[in-house]
Amino acid sequence: MRNFFSYLRLSSSSDKSQVLNALSDVPNNELDIHYVLSDDLSMTHYKRVHLQCSAMAVLLASVKEDDDILDKAKWQQRLNEFNVLEGQAD
Repeated sequence: MRNFFSYLRLSSSSDKSQVLNALSDVPNNELDIHYVLSDDLSMTHYKRVHLQCSAMAVLLASVKEDDDILDKAKWQQRLNEFNVLEGQAD
């Protein structure tokens, strides 16, 4: 999943006016970000999924060094834009 808030350099708690203002600087060929964050309902759902991905990234960062845990579902790859170790997660 792409971390649109990180891409826009916003917090996931940003209000709609901040998001729309940031979207005005995004090229129109980035249709997915416009589609997801321009609509109230889809932005609400995205924020909920974003929260879940952020929580999973924190969990993965805490167990990353444990050899007993296998990443069979490739969560580390799926959550690479939520890398808490580099301060990108919000």
